Amino acid sequence: MSEISSAPVKRLLVESSGGMRVGASALDLAVAEAEAFLRRLGQAAGQCATADQRKTIQDSDITSAIKTIGQGQAAL
Repeated sequence: MSEISSAPVKRLLVESSGGMRVGASALDLAVAEAEAFLRRLGQAAGQCATADQRKTIQDSDITSAIKTIGQGQAAL
């Protein structure tokens, strides 16, 4: 079972696609990918905070993490 509710993911997909409908299996896949991205983001941001000897993830950690995990992904 997913931890992210599918409703906001569906809303974002519909809005960003110009109002297109979203199939159930496509929505399930989008939710799973969003969760996977957030897990990678959390891991990378946590590593940044730990490297700076902090126990709190800050904006700069998220920014650095996005750059780090973005390097491994192809541009759309």
